[in-house]
Amino acid sequence: MKKILILFLSLFITFILFNCSKDNNPSGPTYIASEVWSFIYNNDSSLKYFNNFKKNTDGSVVIAGTWILKKDTSKVICPFFDAPVTFINDSTLQFIGNGNAFCNGFPPGQQNSTFNLSVEGVFKNGIATGNWSITFTSPYWPPSALGTFSASRTNGSGITP
Repeated sequence: MKKILILFLSLFITFILFNCSKDNNPSGPTYIASEVWSFIYNNDSSLKYFNNFKKNTDGSVVIAGTWILKKDTSKVICPFFDAPVTFINDSTLQFIGNGNAFCNGFPPGQQNSTFNLSVEGVFKNGIATGNWSITFTSPYWPPSALGTFSASRTNGSGITP
């Protein structure tokens, strides 16, 4: 029993030493610029949420955030992470985000759906307007929706003109 305990402790200490060693990646952000934008969907100020653009060290831009829609009296929450942003020209950009949406306005067992969100708009001088469309994969949800957005930059710089 004593040999098993010593063997176990030796393996445990070896595991800790190798897995807790200093990581080769530097700590801190891997992006060189960021901007936070406050989006309002379909001209409804109750559908307001913040989305964050980040410019990576390689020059690529991604966005993470949450798109919010209404279903009757409930909200449909659509979070997405690191969606690649494409600049069509210096002020028009587009991105496609995807993830898992949630809406408590559906019966239990039908409250989640994967989604694909497509957004295109003009972002200039701290203001933006554009169009969006979204598709859902759950057979219990409407297959798609579309609308408009307006947005304002609330923090940051270095990505949009």
